[in-house]
Amino acid sequence: MTVGVQDVYENPEERKRYTRLIAKQGFVKDYPVNLIKKDGTVISTLITSVAIKDRDGNLAGFQGTIRDITDRNQAEEALKVSEEKFRNLYENSP
Repeated sequence: MTVGVQDVYENPEERKRYTRLIAKQGFVKDYPVNLIKKDGTVISTLITSVAIKDRDGNLAGFQGTIRDITDRNQAEEALKVSEEKFRNLYENSP
């Protein structure tokens, strides 16, 4: 079975913004977007890609990489919570 690229975006509008941006600039670097895995879980990613054009200069597709940063985002969030907890303890200690 095949899945359309537009179906893996958590927010379909994000795909439209991405394609407009890459068509305009010719590339994107570390473009943040949430994608849906086959099992239905949502992952945080960064997309870096370039526009591929045909001989006439028309947009033919994209080529690039997608990096899963879900673990990194979760670690950053846990660090923020921990810092806030210890900041509150410090500020409220006698």
